[in-house]
Amino acid sequence: MYLALAPYFQAKRVLSITLTPAAFIIAVPAIMPPQSNAYLEMPYKAERDEALAYLRREAFSTDGWERFDEKENVTYEKKAIPGDSSAIPLVRGRGIVNGFTPRQFLAFISYPELRTTWDSRTQEAKLLDRYSQYEVGFYTVQKGFGWIVSPRDIVGVQDTIFHDDDSVERVQCSVDNSLMPPVSGRVRATLTLAGWVLKPHEKGTEVTYVVKINPNGSIPIRIINGSVIPEIPAAIARCAETLGQRGYPPYILQRLKSTLLTEGFDYSMPYKITMVGESSDEFDILYDVKLYPNGPNVEVSGQGKDGVSVSRVEDSQIHIIVSDAADGKDIVLELK
Repeated sequence: MYLALAPYFQAKRVLSITLTPAAFIIAVPAIMPPQSNAYLEMPYKAERDEALAYLRREAFSTDGWERFDEKENVTYEKKAIPGDSSAIPLVRGRGIVNGFTPRQFLAFISYPELRTTWDSRTQEAKLLDRYSQYEVGFYTVQKGFGWIVSPRDIVGVQDTIFHDDDSVERVQCSVDNSLMPPVSGRVRATLTLAGWVLKPHEKGTEVTYVVKINPNGSIPIRIINGSVIPEIPAAIARCAETLGQRGYPPYILQRLKSTLLTEGFDYSMPYKITMVGESSDEFDILYDVKLYPNGPNVEVSGQGKDGVSVSRVEDSQIHIIVSDAADGKDIVLELK
């Protein structure tokens, strides 16, 4: 239920990479990096750590969990929390997504532009801050129910943890971020946890999705039981359906030396990353040949264009090298 991308507004130089599927044309404004060409300090480590610990306690626990449905190869579960003031219990979905690795699945759930394809409650989403390649502050709006229930919004932080066995943990939780004060007409919800655990499976990826949220206001119980609760585990099946139909989005394989500012993708628009280059950085962008059946054509421009080299490693992989000549300079690299 929760996330998306918005620009930085702080200063001077940009490295921009765009993968454009055939038949699409796009114009994207340059996004300015921080003046120091460095990430903002992450001020929400305690909240992030608490949410991650909660995810690890509940992702595979059997204590108190009740199965309430199973369909489209996804198990629907919920758990009542004693003394909890929220009408929405802890909710969990578990299933196998065939044909896609954890990193490919992660790429799909990472792009705010794709959120509405798998989260039917999302109305709006954007990034507020970026603290590292994988740590971001975000703002999202969840749809209301006509005049009965007001929209809910969430201000939060997100992090992603990669493990040596190729499993991945993605965690989100609410924080107090002054960049997004209360908004008239929206009720600020409290997201204790929205977490994914993605594990390699012989058929693809074993997916576990856990959510604990307090809407902080009255919602009719028929809406909670009939819509809000079941839509959480149902997200897994929606992810699997769209991935199977359209393929996985491009993603960066390695941890970057360069400073990543934005990364975005929509099936109707190109993949685009905006960075501040750092010399001797090397990284790969992996993409689905279903999206680029003939392979992308590469164009490089910007102040640092002579310091960037691009090569096609194989049908689904582009390798990029940033040299001294591109250190701290604007670079636009488009794959069309």
